[in-house]
Amino acid sequence: MLKKFCRLNFFLSLLLSFFAFFMCYRTPILYSEKNEKVIITILHTNDLHGQFASEYSGNILTKIGLDMIKSIKDQTKNCILVDAGDATQGSALCKLSTDNVIKLLNLTGYDIRIPGNHDFDFGQEKVLQSAKNSSCPIIAANITRTTDKMPFFKDINGNNGQSFIIKIGGKKIGFIGATAEETTRTTPPFNLKGLDFGKGKEIEILNNEVSKLKSQKVDAIIVITHFGINNSNSCTSYDVAQKVLGINAIIDGHSHTSMVENVNGVSIAQTGAHSTNLGKMELIFDNNNLKINSVLMSAAEIGRSFIPDKDLTRQYDNYSEEIAPAIEKVLGKSYGTIFGGTYNNFNTTRYSEMAAGNLICDAMIDYGEKRLKNTEYENFPLVAFENGGSVKTSIKNGFIKSGDILKVLPLDNRVTFQIITPKEIYQTIERGTSKLNYPKKLNGPFEGSFGGFPQVSGLKIDFDITEQKDNRIINMCLVDKNEKEKQRLFRDDTSTKIIFLCNDYTLYEFPAIADLEVIKTGEFLSQVLSDYIQKLTFENGGEFSYPFTKNRINLIINKNEFKNFDGEITIMNSSNVVSSSDVILSINDGQEKIFKTTQEGKIKLSNLKTGVHKVKIKYNGMHTDVLLSNLFDLKNNTAFLVNGPEIDFESVANIIGQIPLNVGLKDENLIKFARKSYDLLLKKFKTRVINYSKLEESEKKLAKLKGHYVDTEFIKDNKKLLITVGILTSSLLILYVIIVIEKRKTKLT
Repeated sequence: MLKKFCRLNFFLSLLLSFFAFFMCYRTPILYSEKNEKVIITILHTNDLHGQFASEYSGNILTKIGLDMIKSIKDQTKNCILVDAGDATQGSALCKLSTDNVIKLLNLTGYDIRIPGNHDFDFGQEKVLQSAKNSSCPIIAANITRTTDKMPFFKDINGNNGQSFIIKIGGKKIGFIGATAEETTRTTPPFNLKGLDFGKGKEIEILNNEVSKLKSQKVDAIIVITHFGINNSNSCTSYDVAQKVLGINAIIDGHSHTSMVENVNGVSIAQTGAHSTNLGKMELIFDNNNLKINSVLMSAAEIGRSFIPDKDLTRQYDNYSEEIAPAIEKVLGKSYGTIFGGTYNNFNTTRYSEMAAGNLICDAMIDYGEKRLKNTEYENFPLVAFENGGSVKTSIKNGFIKSGDILKVLPLDNRVTFQIITPKEIYQTIERGTSKLNYPKKLNGPFEGSFGGFPQVSGLKIDFDITEQKDNRIINMCLVDKNEKEKQRLFRDDTSTKIIFLCNDYTLYEFPAIADLEVIKTGEFLSQVLSDYIQKLTFENGGEFSYPFTKNRINLIINKNEFKNFDGEITIMNSSNVVSSSDVILSINDGQEKIFKTTQEGKIKLSNLKTGVHKVKIKYNGMHTDVLLSNLFDLKNNTAFLVNGPEIDFESVANIIGQIPLNVGLKDENLIKFARKSYDLLLKKFKTRVINYSKLEESEKKLAKLKGHYVDTEFIKDNKKLLITVGILTSSLLILYVIIVIEKRKTKLT
């Protein structure tokens, strides 16, 4: 028995010895693995504004859809996907189907997101519901409830609402979120009731959160901000880099800036806007040292290297089909792009007068004249104002659909009517132009992009940014519909009465008009613009051309050393440059001229005036419009040639489909629009319009109506005139009968 016990003890001792030896042997290996080189990749987006579909020009990817982002993430080892705000607002899908938007973001594989200011445009309850439906945490350390001072997103999907740790590749990466305090000024206040954005306390809040993460021994700290780099927000991402201690990198949004910079040893990256770039930030851990490599991958670059995820593409298409009836209706047709809003990552209407801003304001004037007809305000002069930040994008060349208008004006803003004086108009416009400044670097891009920059109708304004703020306007006058000056307005005039039209959000942003009485509230601005586009299309025989500029907002250059600039355009046909070829160009809708491209497909345009310029390019039956500017950094651009609307048979079929079965005279313009659109199609595409017979039948019915019936619309519109004519005719007839009777009496006597 003793022998057995000794033998067992021997084997146990031997086993323990082997185990001890093994552990001693393994320990340095574990230490070695811990210090092996580890790369963690953070893919990041910001300011998507609902632009979730991959888009191509020819064979070149121009917008990076969620299907492409998912594909890249799935193929990248140790990958984290981050969004820095404003993903869920800005498109028809976002407006009409928020739940499906969150489903798409979940399918893409986002690991962490923060809210942007415009994510609150549909109200805080919608933000909370979206956070609950998200498969990843939503965080914002500086957003708290005023009632209990608790983080707004606390206890939603198990996170503290301020920061979050992701464990990946053997590392712990801590993330802190923060959203711009100017959200309180960039969305209607009723959306934010009971919320505090920590204005002036952002740095303190972030430093406190850094301390919490360090106590949990994270390997790196990334701050995700929707602050931007402009001074419109009280705290910028530059401030965070310089004042928040112990952070490694900042993933930023809000200012729509394409940037990768190192500030105070902290990497700052922002992708611009609208899916034109994807951020890639590599955290490289090597022997306990951390190095960060950050780059922006362009859409074209990604399109050459990856293919989109088919399942996500299919799901996006399914959701788009659900809202198709609401967005596919063809409203009109434009000859040329109507530029405005965000273009190549720059929000053009925050710097300059733009055609889309002018068109929106013209639509308000047209609507205002109708609403005020036969009222006590009918003869008041009308002025319309749209803050540039509310114009989200351009209106494309060709057929314009209801969905295009929702992209330009995605919010439920209504037109408001106020009685205003020139003094208050001066104060409003001065605020709108107050932040624009000359560049610090000679001939560099201008500074001070601001969402309050004025887009107007009924006014002409000259302003000089070298003057002190609140004193920049040199001249302001009322103009007629032909842009001819009618009446100069003076800064201290409080007696002249003017009807001021704007969107209802503007009332919260501009103190000069915030407390003025709203005498009328009208339709949604998107509907007003839709009706006006249809009117312009019908009045111009089925297609309208809108000028690039009407010289309503004029920047006066008073610096002798500030020179005009040279621009350069690279012209692409599909994925190839248009090399050594004659192309037709016109600048700002001016005279067309022939230019010859270089072997690299480039054209240089010299001595362009400071400002924004539209360049229209035609080549080999294709065309496109692009912008050049020195106000924002767009002196060089690439033009992708595309086919025109003469191949868009689906839009033509849509127009024909709008014609009612019981055709009336009121449908004449719609029928004419359908006919012109069909006739302009290329022959091979005409055969694809499967409802063409409906157009022919409607034309026959219209011809019969015009031949046999009185125009009932004319009777309705001219009812008072017809009654007056009837009374006069009856009176003349009675008078004639009396005269005849009197003559007969005279003869008898």
